[in-house]
Amino acid sequence: MLLHICDDEKFIDFAISQFEEVAPGKNKFLVLIDSYRHSFTYIKQTDKVVPFVLQENTLNYSQVKAVIIHYLTEEKCKIINSIPAHIPVVWLFWGQDAQKSFTDINYKPKTNALVRRLFGWQESTLMYTNWARRLVLPYKERGKALRRINYCAPVISNELDLMNRKLGLSLKELAFTYGYLEAIIPDSLTNLRINGKNILVGNSSSAACNHIESFDLIKRSNDWQDRKVIVPLSYGNKRYRNEIVRIGKDYFGENFVPIIDFMPLEKYNAYLSSCSVSIMNHNRQQALGNIIILLWLGARVYMDTVNPLFQYLVNKGLAVESVQSVMEQGVGFSFEEALSVDDVGKNRLILQKLFKREVVLNNTKHIADKFLNSQNTFVL
Repeated sequence: MLLHICDDEKFIDFAISQFEEVAPGKNKFLVLIDSYRHSFTYIKQTDKVVPFVLQENTLNYSQVKAVIIHYLTEEKCKIINSIPAHIPVVWLFWGQDAQKSFTDINYKPKTNALVRRLFGWQESTLMYTNWARRLVLPYKERGKALRRINYCAPVISNELDLMNRKLGLSLKELAFTYGYLEAIIPDSLTNLRINGKNILVGNSSSAACNHIESFDLIKRSNDWQDRKVIVPLSYGNKRYRNEIVRIGKDYFGENFVPIIDFMPLEKYNAYLSSCSVSIMNHNRQQALGNIIILLWLGARVYMDTVNPLFQYLVNKGLAVESVQSVMEQGVGFSFEEALSVDDVGKNRLILQKLFKREVVLNNTKHIADKFLNSQNTFVL
């Protein structure tokens, strides 16, 4: 059996479907909750998960071939450090669950000032203190857990390379993606193209989106008054979201359109299809799902060159552009229109090669087979 340790999060349904398709009946999904009165918010396949209050129960590893960690939290670090030595541990890395340990500068200056005001100096001074944090990490619960983990499935390979190097780890790489292209791109979007000229900023209510700097960039353009500035904020920190809503309204007035509430995927994709421009101003890997949809539709996606995801997408041949290239144009520039038919076709072929159903399920099957077919003779 594969024992999955997860939270009530929006990506878990993808994992349930994928692992159950390639290894039916050989998975157990434990969802960590605070109380058995918990009502699921994101997971829809509730009949396939087991709610689990860690403080009231003991984990049984007697039939477990491998433990799969979905997003690394402090609570899961404690679990990892108690797993018997002969059982391999696999970490399905999301990004935010460790990026702060090895990405020193997550926030651009104005965003960093907002983070300091909202959350205090510790969060805003990582660029100066991370070296010290890394020195003591091996002696902390998280550091011990990172050394206990044997395999990691990153969103992008170059991020695992960076983490191994910065944190002195030797995690072996596996390939896994939450969801495949056919699930992310429904039939209604298969042949759809960008049908508007709005601007999408970021993917969530996270300071890592660097919203304020993106707003500044848009204000430097000479045609923002003719566009809506659409900002997804339904997922993430509420205090930060409220500030971004206030700032966005000050910048753009009625042209500012925050997405506060969760909505069906089809409705959300309709918003995306109205955006010929998207600014994903992260310094770290984030928003890959949104970027895939935007590239499929033909939007121009602008990213910071320091973001490892930008380099990954460029290396794969996808048509993404840098925020720096726009900033060099100075005040009064115009955003280019949506991508050409040729660029859209090229992007779609590459996206299919990387994320189509067959590829994602084969990667999932490789993980399942690797451990289910073992004899539990794993050696650390």
